[in-house]
Amino acid sequence: MTERRFVKLKKSNDWGHTYYVAPDRFGSSYGTFSIASDGVSWHHLVGSEVAVRWADGTEGTAKVVVDRDSSTVSDHGHEYRVNSEFPALVVTHHGDQMKIALESVDVLYADWARGPASGEGGE
Repeated sequence: MTERRFVKLKKSNDWGHTYYVAPDRFGSSYGTFSIASDGVSWHHLVGSEVAVRWADGTEGTAKVVVDRDSSTVSDHGHEYRVNSEFPALVVTHHGDQMKIALESVDVLYADWARGPASGEGGE
């Protein structure tokens, strides 16, 4: 049986564009791939359940949704509006849906490290 490898994703940004990075396969450094609309495709996961490990060590699932952020970046006296899309998680707790920031849980590496399956319409 293969061990289920959970990792902590880190939220980052580049000139106002929000994205996530995952540790490399050895778990020693970040930035091997980014989970961003312009990096590794994650849109094929929207609406699906992915494995998570909560802060107390229990494992479960959460639904992937699209979150959005908008900010202003200044460069040499010019201001630019920057819009980002990035993944978030939703769980239902006692009948209420709650959005969970991706960086607040550990996620199953295999769910996020793969691209869309053939025919799933990734980017």
